[in-house]
Amino acid sequence: MKIRDRLALSLTLSAAGIFLVLSLLVYFGAAASRKEHFFNGLQEELSRRGQEWKRGNEFYAETAAYTRDSIPGENGRVVTALEFSSDKSGAAEDSLKATFPAAFTEALFKEGNARFQAGETEGVGQLFEEEGRRAVIVISGHDRHGKALLDKLKKLLAGSFLLSLPLLYFLGRLSAGYILKPVARKIQEARQTGASGLHLRVDGGSDKDETGQLAIAFNEMLDRLEASVGMQRNFISNASHELRNPLTAIIGEAEVCLERKRTPEEYIESLRNISREADRLDALVDSLLSLAKTGFDETEPAREEIRLDEALLEARLKANKSWPGNRIKIDFSGLPDDPDRLTINGNPGLLHVAFTNLMENACKFSDKQEVVVSLSVQEDSIQLRIADKGVGIPQEDIQNIFQPFYRARNARAYKGFGIGLSLTDKIIGLHNGQMHIFSEEGKGTTVEVIFQT
Repeated sequence: MKIRDRLALSLTLSAAGIFLVLSLLVYFGAAASRKEHFFNGLQEELSRRGQEWKRGNEFYAETAAYTRDSIPGENGRVVTALEFSSDKSGAAEDSLKATFPAAFTEALFKEGNARFQAGETEGVGQLFEEEGRRAVIVISGHDRHGKALLDKLKKLLAGSFLLSLPLLYFLGRLSAGYILKPVARKIQEARQTGASGLHLRVDGGSDKDETGQLAIAFNEMLDRLEASVGMQRNFISNASHELRNPLTAIIGEAEVCLERKRTPEEYIESLRNISREADRLDALVDSLLSLAKTGFDETEPAREEIRLDEALLEARLKANKSWPGNRIKIDFSGLPDDPDRLTINGNPGLLHVAFTNLMENACKFSDKQEVVVSLSVQEDSIQLRIADKGVGIPQEDIQNIFQPFYRARNARAYKGFGIGLSLTDKIIGLHNGQMHIFSEEGKGTTVEVIFQT
């Protein structure tokens, strides 16, 4: 069932439920009012008849002791009167029980006043006393007029309820269509987007209602999807190119070597070339695997408590092996007395890769000039700075420097694949950190990493 039909049905059932409840309240309220009005009329008649009995009116002179005389009254009422002496109360009660409900008769003699309803008959009774005389007067009747009006009201409410159902459903569909019209329009706009139309966006309209917020969320998803698709296309294109280069070199060297017999020295040189390209291929595959470990889907890595000063010292050991003769200087002068303030929750393997990449990049592009690594603690963050005096990064390249396989124009003479910074930025982001690069071509680069604590 479509949302429009469900919404229309829901509105119909809600309105019908309210209509039904109100109808029942009106009907039962009218029924209670009719009953109370009829009993009040009987009570007034009863009081008047009682006053006549007390005055010794001739109307009651015909009523002998221990007998019941039924007199037709006005509006279809029947007056039943019984006069008796005090010692004959039991006989009088038994006499009335033959005509009226036993519970009513017992309540009448016990409390002096009572009501009853037996089928269509309703009545009131009262016990009167006057100068040693006692009498019971009961007035009963059928409220035909009131019940006829009540029956008409019931039929009117039931008919109105049944006739209102299709009208309520029709109005519900109109309301649902009006409410969902912006959604239907956005669905048509969304259908126009696809892999080749990710640049299209849904009209957000008003951001104060749910449809506007839905459009904004959908557009944000398209932004992320477009960026992801573009990154994947760029990644595949560059990865294919980078992987093809060493493979082509290895295959070419092997084919040249197999064309004819060669001297041992020539075989050794060919194997060296193949080994060099294989090492390059191995480094590239290792970089790609490291990039995959960070997860394009933001998969949460395994975490533990890590001391950043210790992680930096371990990263420098790795950089020393990769770049012998480097001049990495670590400045710990800004560290706090409490070592716990240097601790963050993270993945040690990934952070080791990130710090090693930053140090090796600084060594590689500074031609073994001094690289200063400093660590300091702020009130709510830990700041890491890696500064070199190398070739720097052109300003037009800085905005693209975190894209996989992207290399600045003055870095292409240096060995590398353009994966390191992209991988490092990803790792820092997974650790609730931010990375900023400040560089001036020909003067050096400073990388600033801030971890929120």
